[in-house]
Amino acid sequence: MSVGFHVRIGSHIRDPAMAEKELSAINRILLRADLPPYQEPTSDPTAGIYTIFHRFRCLGRARLDHNSASNFDQLGHRAQQHLGAKAKMLPLLLLGCPLYFLPIPFAEPLFLDDGYHGRQPLCSSPQVISELVALAKYLNISLDGSLLSDATAQAINDGDEEPQTVWLTTFEAARQSGTHKCALVLT
Repeated sequence: MSVGFHVRIGSHIRDPAMAEKELSAINRILLRADLPPYQEPTSDPTAGIYTIFHRFRCLGRARLDHNSASNFDQLGHRAQQHLGAKAKMLPLLLLGCPLYFLPIPFAEPLFLDDGYHGRQPLCSSPQVISELVALAKYLNISLDGSLLSDATAQAINDGDEEPQTVWLTTFEAARQSGTHKCALVLT
C-alpha cells in the first residue's frame, strides 16, 4: 500500500465544517501544551511546496511524495534502532495511522483524542527534521551540518536505496511544512 503527503489538513479532510472542527481541536491541544496555535493557510501555498527540481515535479526536492507503508515503517524502526530514546516523532510512523506534521516546534508527540481519525498523532516538523538529521549518517546520507545539498538530494532521487528515498520524502515534507507554515498530512 502506498502512503503519501497531502498539503493542509483542510484539503485532506475536504469537508470544511469537519476540517474547522479538527483545526479547533488541534489548537486546544496546542494551547494545553503552552504552544502557539496553528493557523492553517486558506489555500495551498502557491510558491514552493511542490517545485520543479531537475525537470521533475517534486515535493521540495523529493521526486516522490509517497512511498510504501512498509518503507515508512522501516524508517520508524531505523530511528528507534539508531536513535533510541532520542527518537520521539519518527517512531510514530510505526502506528500505521495518518500523521499531522505541524510547523510548530515541540519535543514530544501530542495526541488529539477526539480527532477526525480517532487518536490522532501530532508531529512537530522541526523535531522530525532534527531526528532525520541525526538518522542520516546511519543511512549513508551526507549532510553539511543539518543541511542537505541539492546534489545529495538528486543522488538520492537517482538511486534505488529505499531507506534513503523515504528519508528524503519525509525530510522534504517536514522542511516544506516549516518553510511554508503549513501542515502536511501523511496518510
